[in-house]
This record gives sequence, C-alpha cells and structure tokens, in this order.
Amino acid sequence: MKVAYPTTRRITEAGMKDGFRAVRKDPIKEPGWTWTPTTKSTDPADRHDRIDFVFSSLPDSSVKQAAVVGESKANAHVIVAPWPTDHRGVVVEYQAILSP
Repeated sequence: MKVAYPTTRRITEAGMKDGFRAVRKDPIKEPGWTWTPTTKSTDPADRHDRIDFVFSSLPDSSVKQAAVVGESKANAHVIVAPWPTDHRGVVVEYQAILSP
C-alpha cells in the first residue's frame, strides 16, 4: 500500500525530490523496501517498508539511475554479500546539468 508519511511529505513540500521515485515511479510494482532484510516480506510479525532515501532539489530528469543496495537479487538491484546491516541502502546517480 502507498503511504504518505508526514516527515517525508514535509521534505517533499520543501522542494526536495526522491531520487529513487524519479525513475522508479510505481511504489506498488517497485516498493524499494529497505527495511528489513532480516525477515521475509510475508512474515506477519514484521512490517517491511522503505526507510532509506536520497533527496535532492535537482529535477527528476537529472536522475540517470536509482537502485536498492542489499543482500539478494530478489530484494535489491545491487548485491553486496555478505550484507552487513539490518536495512538495505539506496543509491542514486545524477547527471550534471550545466547552465549555458
């Protein structure tokens, strides 16, 4: 389900943009969960969510790519093994926009 958290909403209302969502627009199709890699997404005793972000004031068109970094192909775009922490990361690559 899509959730509008108050803290995230305040950041975006201040003009910051979520780099991950700039290129991976559908939160249902691609939730980008970073919390938690320690349990399965179907575990009824846990809540999986996206708690890691890269915010920028750059336009969405400046994002070249964005990815979740984590422990497995099933849960991340960039794999690091062994995964050393209790949540996944997010990485965003921006392209330089030079003014004439």
